[in-house]
Amino acid sequence: MRRNGLIGTGFASSLPLMIILILLSGAFVAAAQESPDDPVGVTVESCQALTEQVSGALSIRTDAVAPFFIGLGDAAFADDDFTPAIEAYSCAILADATYAPAFMNRGYALFAQRADPLALADFNRAVELDPALAQAYNFRGMLYTVQGNFGLALGDFTVAITLNPDDVSAYNNRAVVHAAEGNYDLAMFDIDSALLIDPEYPAVYATRSAIYTALALIDAEAYRLRAGEAARYPNGSPVEVMEGLESSAETGSFATWLAFLTRR
Repeated sequence: MRRNGLIGTGFASSLPLMIILILLSGAFVAAAQESPDDPVGVTVESCQALTEQVSGALSIRTDAVAPFFIGLGDAAFADDDFTPAIEAYSCAILADATYAPAFMNRGYALFAQRADPLALADFNRAVELDPALAQAYNFRGMLYTVQGNFGLALGDFTVAITLNPDDVSAYNNRAVVHAAEGNYDLAMFDIDSALLIDPEYPAVYATRSAIYTALALIDAEAYRLRAGEAARYPNGSPVEVMEGLESSAETGSFATWLAFLTRR
């Protein structure tokens, strides 16, 4: 799954670190006065300590504080360290309570920890601050999908695709929901659309293989209904057939296909 993040660790200026920390303190305090209590519990002091810990000799412009912490959060998230990622994203929010990507990324990290109510609140805030932030809708749609709220999920994935027609992740995710609802034709349309955009995107192949398996089960049941007592599905169930085909691909044998031969 693809994520949007802003790396900010490269920002620098000529101000000494102590002066930078004083300016950061002012930015944190001002933002904290404008925003409600943070549900994660991050404080101005902890964010200042994190800045001192990681910045070293770097100096950070006050207008780059939020992206700086987004970069820290993204680095932690990439290592599956969700708690420090959430803390860093929270510091970005504390520095700029109007910075939508910070809410979006923290929401995704909270979602990864299955803190669904907090994640949903962050996604809602992100799209409120920036209604054109396509990835926020994609992330919120994923949360709705996991919760089984398929109607809301489809709505969010559709908005994400409308805002960013090249978002293969949103197409794949919408295909998953269509498939979960048994709408395989709609699911395949989304899969085909994703492959037109990026034939190298791996997730769509996994999704399509699952759709094919679901369709195979449907066809197998249709065969049994039509054949009645004479029904004998070749080589067992569709799953067993798939295993046989995988084996045939490895050995170069076509024997698995022979069971499907018929006289008329």
